[in-house]
Amino acid sequence: MPRSLITHLSSLIIFLLMCLIFVSCQRSTTTNNFEIFGHLSGGDGREISLHELTPMGENPLGADKIDEHSNFHFTQPFNHASLYLLRTDDNQTVTLIVDTTGKIEITGNYNNLVSSLSVKGSKTSESIVELQKIVFANRMRVDSMSHLWDERKYEKNADAFKKIMDSTYQTNYAKQRELQIEIIKKNQRSLVPVYVLFQPYGSNKVFDETNEEDLFYMSEVIEDLYSVMPDNPHVNKLNEHFSQLKHQCEQIKQEQQRMKQMLQYKAEHHIPITISDMGTN
Repeated sequence: MPRSLITHLSSLIIFLLMCLIFVSCQRSTTTNNFEIFGHLSGGDGREISLHELTPMGENPLGADKIDEHSNFHFTQPFNHASLYLLRTDDNQTVTLIVDTTGKIEITGNYNNLVSSLSVKGSKTSESIVELQKIVFANRMRVDSMSHLWDERKYEKNADAFKKIMDSTYQTNYAKQRELQIEIIKKNQRSLVPVYVLFQPYGSNKVFDETNEEDLFYMSEVIEDLYSVMPDNPHVNKLNEHFSQLKHQCEQIKQEQQRMKQMLQYKAEHHIPITISDMGTN
């Protein structure tokens, strides 16, 4: 084989290898990242920042200045499904879920971030953004009701007015709770329940860990999620948290049952009950 042909083939092989390496590098950087980008009208020149919400707290990832066309863009490495927060420079926030590589597109108005927001590219983010709009609207509604009560609580018909307000509050609370349960049912194999379980109605909890029924519901939701996402830091931490709470709850119930049986025994046998029997010092 002529030397010139060997040289040509060697150069061709080296060139093909370099192309393969380049394509491989491009593919690895593409598939291991996620992007959050979009258009926020009224935000030209303003800042928007991205934060990861970890089990340990908020981790700032960077900030971007919205350009003259109202666009912004973030690219971050994807390690596992997690919650992310977009924050404006006037402290408006919206939460997103990133559970895969790819692109999430955000559109809305910078000055009315939550109420105007639209999301494409992530079904899980779409679910919780719609809930955020309702939670935000209900918070405004509850605040308005509170101010209205302050203005009218000394009127002659205040009691009747309060009953109407209380009824309205309970009706809207029940609707939001039903909605949150429905969203959890539809997104049981994602981080959506991790977010939804802790969203309030006004300033009050929708699901309260100190309520036994709520505690066991929340625990059941997280246990089911743990069965499909055992390595996720959010799920792992919550599963541990609720396991401890359930254990404490069971211990309290056992102690209450023991005390009830002891008091019943003493009453039946006419044995005096002492302060120590009541569990006080």
